[in-house]
Amino acid sequence: IEYRFYMGTSMILFILALGCTEQKSLIEAYQLSNERIEFDEVALGTWVSKRFSLTNVGESDIEIRSVSLIDASDDVWELVWGEVAGLSPGGMTEFDVTFTPLTPMELYNSRIQIRTSMESTPILYVELEGSGGLSIIDGDGDGFSPADLDCNDNNPSIYPGAEEVCDGYDSDCDGIIPDE
Repeated sequence: IEYRFYMGTSMILFILALGCTEQKSLIEAYQLSNERIEFDEVALGTWVSKRFSLTNVGESDIEIRSVSLIDASDDVWELVWGEVAGLSPGGMTEFDVTFTPLTPMELYNSRIQIRTSMESTPILYVELEGSGGLSIIDGDGDGFSPADLDCNDNNPSIYPGAEEVCDGYDSDCDGIIPDE
């Protein structure tokens, strides 16, 4: 019986000793190349793409659970990425965001949400902003687009520098309609 008691005491001390060992926790850390991406003014009929990256600068793996556009205005934003499921320490993934405005002089905002396995920062955000500029497409074939200050891109006889005619229209786009 004494032998069993001795073994039992040894087992309890061994288990207590295991519980007292200090475990080193791995550090979670990331680096986003951009937390805000500004596209400035983009002419209608064109698009602009910008790239940002997410790098694991910590000591433990980071699982990427989902990536999505949220709070998107209209269908002006597109997000493309390599759909990497996780990043080991030192690993990096890149994201391409494309902005294609639909309306001139309108401000568009959106956010990219990246859900991760990190306990300290489970959700990362990248803010997006851009505005639509005047179209660079010449709709009436007169050689001028709205971006070139064509004040009526549906009429080929109206464009900056055209000969002014007394027809009730501002043919030369100078802001003055001539008297008849």
